[in-house]
Amino acid sequence: STNTATNESRVKLLQAMAKGYYADFVGGVAGYNADTITWTQKAAVSTLLNGGSFVGGVVGFNDEKAQITVQNSAALTVSGRITGAQDAVGGLVGLNSGTTLPAVTVKAELISGRYCVGGVLGANVVAKNMTADKLCTGGSGNSLQAQALAGGIVGYNQVIAAMPTAENTITRAKSLLPVVTENSSILTVSEKNNEGTATVTLTDCTNALNLTADAYVGGVVGWGENLALNNAVNGAQNSVSMGVLRSDSSLQVTCQAVTGNAAGGIIGYAGGYTKLNDCQNFAGVFHKQMAGGIAGYNAGTIQNCTQNANLGTRQTGYTYIGGIAGVNAGT
Repeated sequence: STNTATNESRVKLLQAMAKGYYADFVGGVAGYNADTITWTQKAAVSTLLNGGSFVGGVVGFNDEKAQITVQNSAALTVSGRITGAQDAVGGLVGLNSGTTLPAVTVKAELISGRYCVGGVLGANVVAKNMTADKLCTGGSGNSLQAQALAGGIVGYNQVIAAMPTAENTITRAKSLLPVVTENSSILTVSEKNNEGTATVTLTDCTNALNLTADAYVGGVVGWGENLALNNAVNGAQNSVSMGVLRSDSSLQVTCQAVTGNAAGGIIGYAGGYTKLNDCQNFAGVFHKQMAGGIAGYNAGTIQNCTQNANLGTRQTGYTYIGGIAGVNAGT
């Protein structure tokens, strides 16, 4: 299946944008998916999307029992531009709570939003064990832009004990996102009180997007809890223009009394029960404080990971910079 925005729809979209109108729950295939989306032939989506919150190249909000599948062996590809004025914006799914996703390569030239922005999944919030392989971004010169909670593959990953029971879809979706507040350029993220014990396992994920975001930003994952990340790669060997992380404002966060960006080549914030295994970073991380080649802030476990790129530039104000972790509170 292929979905291509027409010239007429582009004109209508630009007219709506000029008036300040933005729709929530916007997807290249479905704004809200409660069941199954399956490709039986060529699996490709090419789309121009602009919305408010819950915007995805394929699905805006992929609910708990929803599935996205491809029946042949080829990976799904997504291209175009996917932008949101607010939160939960992703190349595949804006907000995902389902546990069945296909291999995908997102080649969108631009993915942008405010918080919870990811090259594949803007926010991934599940209540059950989830395993996904080969969630990737591709292309050269493509970019992701956000303020915080941004990742080349997943912006925000959290496991909860149980899904909310509210019947209203909008209410449930909003309750799954973290509460983010900003005061004097310091960002605070309120974690969920009903944190679960399941694990999200992501294997063989590769990011090629250049990321511009200020806090909780990672080449693969921005914020990760209850996460196992295996064989993840940010950037590419012998390339200085893929997977690069930069900041464009003074917005920061505080972790364990340390203030900085929490920016990492693989993950920005590695929370409890997060494990990074055999990951590689080839891209520069140019945030000034609390930045690492693998993790900006680590409270989990990092094993057999390698860093192969520059950290920062020789300017004043650089603090808490580490080849592996900017700040390590784990192992």
